[in-house]
Amino acid sequence: MSALIEVDTVVAGYGENEILHGISLSLAEREIVTIIGPNGAGKSTLLKVVMGYLIPKSGTVRFKGKDVTRQRPDQRVRNGIAYVPQLDNVFPSLTVAENLRMGGYTLPRGRVAERIERVYAEFPILAERRGQRVRTLSGGQRQLLAMGRALMTEPEVLLLDEPSAALSPLMAGEVFAKVAEINAGGRAILIVEQEAARSLAISHRGYVVVDGHNAYDGPARTILDDEKVRAAFLGGPVPPRRPAAPAGDGAPPNG
Repeated sequence: MSALIEVDTVVAGYGENEILHGISLSLAEREIVTIIGPNGAGKSTLLKVVMGYLIPKSGTVRFKGKDVTRQRPDQRVRNGIAYVPQLDNVFPSLTVAENLRMGGYTLPRGRVAERIERVYAEFPILAERRGQRVRTLSGGQRQLLAMGRALMTEPEVLLLDEPSAALSPLMAGEVFAKVAEINAGGRAILIVEQEAARSLAISHRGYVVVDGHNAYDGPARTILDDEKVRAAFLGGPVPPRRPAAPAGDGAPPNG
């Protein structure tokens, strides 16, 4: 199974405040990987490094084998990486359709309408609300719109930062189901998530990050079943295994 994203011993932070201390991870084709850990562990910072919003002090980031450590975010978008931040991921004053058009800014003008229709086919709720102002949508609908807008560029890799944040349990379940569906369509997905158990339940592998270091990694089901990890980060019963697309080598999800 070939790696799409490889992060190798990255050290990064903000000014003199070092957040990541030699962290590494990989994301393979058609794989869902969830990053879990306590608040302030560096999870979101790691996503920003992968997307190019933060240039590491040392270490490398590779996409499909190419060193992209110092590549700009817009170049990474054009190369096939999309990012959905936790906050400010839609334009509330614009309509659903206008938000999707904004997501297609890297596409030739003639392809934008075609891509919007494909997003509507993948997210029927957005098609129903295409002319609606985003500020009138529910939190879950906004999150689906943010993911749909990220898919406008037809990325190979989707980065999701806390996709279930501030959502009801029911709506969070719908968002995770949609993430699994997007993955089944062939896209690799890297997730940072506080709802760790639910995210791991749809994932192939997981990483536990503590204080900017790799603490543990392995098949998602192994992490879910680990008593120490569950006590520290998951809490509650282990969720049932959800159907998900096999990773690139045909290995079953969750190990």
